[in-house]
Amino acid sequence: MTHAQDAGQEVRVTSGHSSDLMDATSSGQLRFSAEDLCLLVPTGHDLEARGSTPLLAASQEVFLWPMVGSTVSRHAERLLKEATVLPAVQFELGSLTAVRDALIRGLGVSILPPGVARPVIEAGQVSLVLIKALKVTVRYVVVPSDVVVRAESRRLLDLVTQARQAARLSWHDRASGAYED
Repeated sequence: MTHAQDAGQEVRVTSGHSSDLMDATSSGQLRFSAEDLCLLVPTGHDLEARGSTPLLAASQEVFLWPMVGSTVSRHAERLLKEATVLPAVQFELGSLTAVRDALIRGLGVSILPPGVARPVIEAGQVSLVLIKALKVTVRYVVVPSDVVVRAESRRLLDLVTQARQAARLSWHDRASGAYED
């Protein structure tokens, strides 16, 4: 962010629930968000009582996916791989609504940000179980289509991308011992 501020860009970072971000998008605001992925289970499921669990405990579950290839699905698949979990049964249902309905009916479990299921969680139809793993946070940018074409927005996105690349290189240098403090 400092890189963007130094370049004369005003920076405001906001995180929140997906529904709030979509409202902000509708009103024309550029928003960045981050949420921790959770294991969503039907209310009363055995894993619900744990409150948090490593994914290995869910290895025999049926996994429900909204759509393969989405950012959330890629992060969830990475978490399963790191936990050496290969679900025997997986269903791609095509939408978040279909996943929420299947969860309510007790047809399986899913790895999603809790914001996408907030109404059914608050209604007591679905429970969230925290995932004991590293890197469970998924970060994403929500932008209205006309924002990206504006020159100042493209410049800000370029600055954010450059700053992230610089941070990754700096971390890599420190991790490899090439960087001395």
